[in-house]
Amino acid sequence: SVVRMTSSRVGKLPVSPSRESFGPPSPISSRRTTRTRSDFLSEVEDVAIEVRGCAGEMAGGNGTYEFARLHKGKPLFINTTGKGVFHWYPNREGGIWALNALGVVPEAGYHFSQSPGSSPLLPPPGQWLDQRFESNGGSPYPELIFTSKSQREIPEVEGYVIEVSGCVGSMEGCNGCYDFERMHKGKPLFSNAKTRSTLSWARESWVLSSESGQCFSQSPDTSKEPSKLPPAGAWRHQRFETATGVDYPRVTIRSEGERVLYPRPEDTEIEVAGCTGDMAECNGYYEYDRMWKGKPLFVNKKGVFHWVPNRDGGVWALGRGTTPEPGYSFSQSPDPANPKLPPAGLWKHQRCETDQLNYPHLNIVSKIDKMLPHIQDTAIEISGCTLLDCNGTYEYDRLHKGRPLFVNVSGSKGVLFWLPNRDGGVWALNGKCFKPDAGYNFTQLADPEKPLMPTDGQWRYQRFETNAGSNYPLVKMTSKMQKATAEVSVSVSGCTGEFAGCNGNYQFDRVHNGKPLFLNVNRSKGVIYWCPDRYGGVWAIGAKGVSPEAGSSFTQLPRGLSALPSGGQWQCERWETNNGVYPAVTLKKHETKTLQLPQQHRCRPLLSPSVPMSPRHCRSPWGRNSRTSRERPKELLRYLEESWC
Repeated sequence: SVVRMTSSRVGKLPVSPSRESFGPPSPISSRRTTRTRSDFLSEVEDVAIEVRGCAGEMAGGNGTYEFARLHKGKPLFINTTGKGVFHWYPNREGGIWALNALGVVPEAGYHFSQSPGSSPLLPPPGQWLDQRFESNGGSPYPELIFTSKSQREIPEVEGYVIEVSGCVGSMEGCNGCYDFERMHKGKPLFSNAKTRSTLSWARESWVLSSESGQCFSQSPDTSKEPSKLPPAGAWRHQRFETATGVDYPRVTIRSEGERVLYPRPEDTEIEVAGCTGDMAECNGYYEYDRMWKGKPLFVNKKGVFHWVPNRDGGVWALGRGTTPEPGYSFSQSPDPANPKLPPAGLWKHQRCETDQLNYPHLNIVSKIDKMLPHIQDTAIEISGCTLLDCNGTYEYDRLHKGRPLFVNVSGSKGVLFWLPNRDGGVWALNGKCFKPDAGYNFTQLADPEKPLMPTDGQWRYQRFETNAGSNYPLVKMTSKMQKATAEVSVSVSGCTGEFAGCNGNYQFDRVHNGKPLFLNVNRSKGVIYWCPDRYGGVWAIGAKGVSPEAGSSFTQLPRGLSALPSGGQWQCERWETNNGVYPAVTLKKHETKTLQLPQQHRCRPLLSPSVPMSPRHCRSPWGRNSRTSRERPKELLRYLEESWC
């Protein structure tokens, strides 16, 4: 038997969530801000309650509970892995939290109850105790553990990426890559940050929903072992769908390791070279634009790569313009090892094409790999946190989730990393350890112009965080190389004849080929730069201009592992186009001058008004005899106060 509820009129309206603090310290922040109803609901939706300890016929109440709706002015939580419902029961002892371990309807009564804790809008965490008579069959009272759905460790699903293809018409926006975002109804929810489509569990089937609300659904294969992932392969019609008359999608599931081999199109760049004639304008770099015919479409200013499914079973095509409708000039069958992208290497003649020109050469690179020298040169200064361990200098450590991960090298704790499973992807800062899997304290949306690097500038509150009320950090990007070279001056001497113009002082200008490039301060002739293509890498001095493309006049092998040009007298090491008089390169570290501030003396305190001041030993700042403090003008008092401050 269970305790039955009787309806009664509630004398007072429930307190508005926006005016009441709630939640245990772990899942809900104590930061005091003015919150709206939507803020309250978003925070409660992120709470997961793990119940342990129920036994006997009440064992079905164990599991993970998630927010379902509001009931009696408080959140109601339903078991996503079995039976059970947490709800507020206002009709007993001023209000109690109740757990029904055998059903999901609050009107059916309850088996365990507990008085409210420090958070009146959530069930009290920890071990529940016997506080009143209950009909629970003698089962031990449950233990409640609160966690955040977005931060729960789900290693078996977090490392997967879902690829959806084959959607056309109104559902074409569902094509693309889906990342794990959070747990929903006991199963992982995957989202596409670009199209805002979601792939989630609903009752007894998986549902693929577009932003407009149209969807496909598919039941799991009962002949296979139960899985927490959506069914892979081609989905088929099983029931009435809102997207009727549209081809069903194909779902491909890749692991984190395969994700490295098959990078997402958004992180890929295609370099085209070798086109001639009218197609020469198609040379250059191509970036992902959108999905087309179930495959990614890449464009630059004068060309477009797109998929043509109705020719020879499907081919990749390169055409002029920025849209695929006008047709194409070159085509190539897909590479079986990576059919999701145009085949890399030199394309060859495979079928009749409209232009009998040289076929292009494709080089497919990851944007991260291309940016890696810049990433390794970046130092991130973080300041302003009252969680003092956060502050310090962060440097690149490794790739994590397809983005760079930075760790604090100042001796404190801290890790800055990419979190793809929250709000379509955010940058996260954990100020208490070096492990990204341990959660985070601050997050910030990526800068659309620089999505591959942490957001620069002052971070601000954007979502619920467990940061103990700390101020949000100030993130400042600096160049390690620029900082090092700013402390060093480079000078060249000894050149004669037509090369004498490169003598003089040089200053750092930019990074070139992964190392610093220095320009002569006269800005007319003289450039020192790194040339990696000659003899395994040499330092070069160009005396004909200020551009490396103008060629070099003197070269020298590097000395040691220094990132700076070789110092000392350069020698002839190979044949050069010069007059044989090699320069001397001097590297000098700038001396830091200590600024000596003038000593500030404390002003003489005023004497007591009862003690007369003699003209012999006290004079005013203007040379007149001082008067008592009561007779001093207000201007003098203000002057003394300002001097004291």
